[in-house]
This record gives sequence, C-alpha cells and structure tokens, in this order.
Amino acid sequence: MAAVAPARLTGTRPGILAMLVEDTDRAEWRHLRDRLELEGEARHFLTNPEARGVVAVSCASRLELFGAGAPDAAPDGELRFRNPRTPRLARPRWRRRCFRRL
Repeated sequence: MAAVAPARLTGTRPGILAMLVEDTDRAEWRHLRDRLELEGEARHFLTNPEARGVVAVSCASRLELFGAGAPDAAPDGELRFRNPRTPRLARPRWRRRCFRRL
C-alpha cells in the first residue's frame, strides 16, 4: 500500500484505497476478518506519511463481489476503515462527500 499510494494519489482530491483480497477461501477470509488482521494492516498503513491523501481503505474478497451472504461475506459488501489523520476531514464539506457510504 505504501508503495502504490504516493504514485497514484496526487493530493488534489481525497482518495480511497480499494483492495481486492484474492486467493482466499471462505474460512481464511473469515479468519482474517474475525482476528482483525486486515483492520490492523489498514490502520497501520494509515499512520504512515504515504497515506496522507487516503481518506479510507476498503477491502473485499470474491465472496463480496459475487454477493455471498453472512457469515462468509463482510457486512455491507466490504470492510471499510477511515483515516482519522486526513487533513481534509477537518473541512465539513469534504467529510460529507467522502463518507456518504462509510
């Protein structure tokens, strides 16, 4: 994530980093979600300076893409993590735009 974000995000508009987690079966995907491993990695990334332009990280697997239901798929079709350190979130206008669905 740290290698991709600075190259793809210019900082002129808020960015959302979306990740598709591939090559996982149902049990492994549930394990990653239940043990908060994806959340830990995403939140750790959001503490890095490279994440300054990222307002949120979204994670999904093929189960969400194909519409699998709970408990195999994540609620709301994806996992979402906000970046509390984003400077743009201090402006209410950006907050409304960026987090309509979050």
